[in-house]
Formats: sequence, C-alpha cells, structure tokens
Amino acid sequence: MNESSFFSALLVDSFIDCGNCEFKTELDSINKNLTIKVPLVLEGEVTFTDNLLSGCVTTGIHLG
Repeated sequence: MNESSFFSALLVDSFIDCGNCEFKTELDSINKNLTIKVPLVLEGEVTFTDNLLSGCVTTGIHLG
C-alpha cells in the first residue's frame, strides 16, 4: 500500500515587533518559502587552548 501525507496551512495573521531594528522579508512564489531576516547581536565567550583548539559559549542574543 502506498501512503503519502502532506501538510498545508494558511497564514492568517502575523507580526514582528523588533523596535527600531530593520528587517527584510522575502517570499519565493515558486516554492512558497517565506524568509524573514532580522539583525541580531550575539554575545559570547571564546576560549583558545594551547594547541589552538577553540570553544564558544553564547551568553546572549538581542535584536540589533
């Protein structure tokens, strides 16, 4: 037996409130992908060992 499943949804209402930041939206009309680009400021700590291995820990993410 051949089964297939699919999912479809209708976006009724949506908003992004990022204060004074500027964001970009792009809708690909062929494959229906919506891309939202929001500027982010990342905070973190980077450590280096003696053999130049590094590690990073993210400590904060804020809208830019």
